Amino acid sequence: MGMFRRVSSAIVIAATVTLIGACGGDDKSPTTTPNGSAGPSTSANTDFGPAEGVVIFGSPETTDDALNRAIEAGAPLKFFLAGSSRSDGSFDGVNLPGEATVLGTSLIDPASAEFDAAYEEAYGRSPVGLPGVREAYDAVYLVALAAAAANSTDSAAIRDNIHYVANSPGEIFNPLAMRFDEAVAILQGGGDVNYIGASGQVDLTAKGDMSKGQLEVWRRIGGSIAPQETRDVDLAAEIAADVPSGELHTAADAPGGPLRIGVVLPLSGDNADLGQAISDAIDMAVDTINAEGALFGSDIEVVRADDAGDATQAVSAAQGLVDNEGISAIIGPLGEDAAAAVASEVAGPSSILEIALSTAATLPTDPAAFLIRTRAANTLQVAVDANLALESEVDVVCVLHGSDPESQAMAEAFKAAFEHKEGGVRALVAVADGADLTACLGS
Repeated sequence: MGMFRRVSSAIVIAATVTLIGACGGDDKSPTTTPNGSAGPSTSANTDFGPAEGVVIFGSPETTDDALNRAIEAGAPLKFFLAGSSRSDGSFDGVNLPGEATVLGTSLIDPASAEFDAAYEEAYGRSPVGLPGVREAYDAVYLVALAAAAANSTDSAAIRDNIHYVANSPGEIFNPLAMRFDEAVAILQGGGDVNYIGASGQVDLTAKGDMSKGQLEVWRRIGGSIAPQETRDVDLAAEIAADVPSGELHTAADAPGGPLRIGVVLPLSGDNADLGQAISDAIDMAVDTINAEGALFGSDIEVVRADDAGDATQAVSAAQGLVDNEGISAIIGPLGEDAAAAVASEVAGPSSILEIALSTAATLPTDPAAFLIRTRAANTLQVAVDANLALESEVDVVCVLHGSDPESQAMAEAFKAAFEHKEGGVRALVAVADGADLTACLGS
């Protein structure tokens, strides 16, 4: 173990809390706020020796610039990147020495052969390559199971039972292998279920983010990007993220009406095809649940609204669902800006649970504010990026990032993860306007 992995317990705890906040977009983060404004930059930590590797978060253009400038500044030739850099454009004009190591990670969309076959049979097309389809299907089941556990269609009651039906412990419930009414019977008997669905094991952190996912590790070698391996990641194991088992909160009297779920998706515009595919997955889940006993003696109902991929229209659409349709939850929107706007202007103020379908690191998920998501956040990558650095015998890093809020959030999340793993971060530096890399590199 290198000397720079010896970090005080106070720093480790702080780092863990920071990463959990980054995964959930905690609006108390000192460096990135939900509206994307940046806080103070991190100054160089001179307690560490020179950087032994460089970590980069940003667009291909930012990555290209950062690589060139780092190499010119005499940086060590070990670079660690994220999925936003997985492009040949990240290496345009970069003269990488032959001995350079360039490793990166990318989120992998979940896969389920059983779900894929059922979806294709129902709708005549494969869901492979359609982001959000499996996660929306799982969102329906989480809402329905939490309502069954709560014996209520009240949104706050559903929210308060989400962790109970999603996380361990509990009897595993996979809707592709077990009937919905069997799961309801377990819950109504005071038992616990652990949901595993189309996107795999849906375990949620206390901040309402996915704690598990799958990543591809890739390498830049011989002038091309080559996949290396697939890794599972579990934030509870990696950075001690809080993944609560939840508690059962059950109302004495069952509701008198059906569970109604609102859906806000781009059903017109550039992403209409994807919106429709996600909508189909929601129908698939609802139709199966209704055929297997429904809930509270009534079929679950779905009410849709079109956001056309626009945040302003998403807010209007969601407000209409809340005001006029008696919904208990909203699934969607798909985009970061739309999801955040609906959360702050509609779901939170109205106490209606929103299950967003965005992967953005800056999305401020928080069950207390009625916002969670069933898609893995981009920040899930940073734990594996940290592991790759340490496996490459890099104990001290310089972190370079773009000026956009997403890149800043990723950089902060990496810092928290790396420090939790007892690595040293000299500084976080935005690569813009000719920023001096000397202090960051320690050269």
